[in-house]
Amino acid sequence: MENTIDEHITNGLVKISQALKSGDWENFAKKGITPTQKQVMVFLNKRKKSIPASLTDIAENLAFSPATASDVVQKLVDKGLVQKESAPDDKRKIMIRLTKKGQSLSGQVMDWSNFLTSAVGGLSDKEKSIFLGGLIKIIKSLQDQGKIPFVRMCLTCNYFRPNQHKNTKRPHHCAFVDEPLAHEQLRLDCDDHEQLEKSGSIDVWNKFQQMTK
Repeated sequence: MENTIDEHITNGLVKISQALKSGDWENFAKKGITPTQKQVMVFLNKRKKSIPASLTDIAENLAFSPATASDVVQKLVDKGLVQKESAPDDKRKIMIRLTKKGQSLSGQVMDWSNFLTSAVGGLSDKEKSIFLGGLIKIIKSLQDQGKIPFVRMCLTCNYFRPNQHKNTKRPHHCAFVDEPLAHEQLRLDCDDHEQLEKSGSIDVWNKFQQMTK
């Protein structure tokens, strides 16, 4: 029986995942960094203005157990890549941030996926826009099912206004910066994200769905 287009797309995503895992292991193994340690470093690197993170932040955002988060962080501390410090408002609370060595290395680590960025660059502007819309829907569905950790994307943000500006190339609106957004400007990871209440998420999602059908 011939595979359905759903199966073809799924197979394609699996192939991309395999390529990422292969590159992931080869690049980080040479630097003595495990994939889980890499995830923590990249997460800390992306923090706005290098704001430190708590162990709870790391565990929740990367879908780690508290024990795993603690173990990974300690190994990075031992390697001199991250440091622990007390929170200014609560000396009992431990915060984690990258050291200078960790910042330098995490920048190199974040370049490892450039081969995929290059491949995406081969798509036309229209293909990129359609593909991004599809990815957002897939990620939203997986997040709702609890299959992937929390994603700080526009579609789940209190500042996002879908399809607010009619008949323009920038139909969406971000209330945080008070500017219209083009479809291709939608983010999947934003430092200024503010979680939307569940009661409002359905309305936002329905408006976005209507536009992208």
